[in-house]
Amino acid sequence: MSALGRIRKYADSRRAGFFTEAIRQVQTAVAAVREWRKTCDTPELACYEEALGGIIRYYRANRFLPGSLLARIGVGSVLSSPLGKLFITTLAADDETTEVKIKDLVLRFPKHCRSHNFYIGLLDNLLAYLLNIPEGMQAPPAIYRYGSNAYVEGPYEYGPVFVKPDDIVIDAGAHLGEFSAMAAAKGATAYAFEPAQPLIERHLAFVARRNPRVTVCPYALSDRCGMEGFYYDEAAAEQSRLSATDEGAQILPSEQVETITLDAYVERFHVPWVDFIKADIEGAERNLLAGAQRVLKEFAPRISICTYHLPDDPEVLRDLILGANPRYTIEEHFKKMYAYVKE
Repeated sequence: MSALGRIRKYADSRRAGFFTEAIRQVQTAVAAVREWRKTCDTPELACYEEALGGIIRYYRANRFLPGSLLARIGVGSVLSSPLGKLFITTLAADDETTEVKIKDLVLRFPKHCRSHNFYIGLLDNLLAYLLNIPEGMQAPPAIYRYGSNAYVEGPYEYGPVFVKPDDIVIDAGAHLGEFSAMAAAKGATAYAFEPAQPLIERHLAFVARRNPRVTVCPYALSDRCGMEGFYYDEAAAEQSRLSATDEGAQILPSEQVETITLDAYVERFHVPWVDFIKADIEGAERNLLAGAQRVLKEFAPRISICTYHLPDDPEVLRDLILGANPRYTIEEHFKKMYAYVKE
């Protein structure tokens, strides 16, 4: 076989592998939705299952994910999707941004944001809220697209790890403010930590104005207080990260940002307690936990944290949580770690 033939054979095998895995991931989500519908069927869950079924049918016919739900061409395709029509109302739009109402939330998104990022932001942060999943029940996972492949990731609220009224919530990696706005809508007070100044000026400041329970915190949560290099790319803002993390070590920093430990922030700004920590900070999750040992020991907040940025994240994050407070129960589902202390 020629070199070109070998390359084509390898490419075909890779595509077949992507296809098989993508179908398996979507089917996992469908199974979770169907199981939940046996307990409590809602229009939202029915719509979500229908959308997932459409993804499977389209993927089997075309070997890539349908643009109507997960396109990368703009926010508009998500707004016009079945899920978008059910949940989202466009309030205003200009050349730069689109303001949308999502159930009880009002958010602002970049108008030319890839639908991929917009859709991920909604599902990652708001899935349990959108689907009316009550506290203590298992929310179905979300389906994401990267290139020609798909994967499943769990929502930030799962089982007993839910935001409750009157909670104090730490939103580490607030991005566009979706999770903070949702927490505020549920009656919680949210501290939205985001060091990227463009995101604060264009989006988080707007969220804080529309949601008085949201406080914007222009810091990167870490294991020490000081200044560190930070990589920010407006075209992929959700992947901004501290250069000092293992995942950011090969990236030249674009700016310097102020870091602070959660323990120091709570003491400096007189935060009375912490009930919930959500963290998706591109490999710095371990740094956050290392700088929050007193908070974990004294307040035992519920924790929802990503485990997929670094290969040893599950082990390292588990050790940091249990090292601070061995009373924690820890569960792992769909690339997320959920930790809580039983009452």
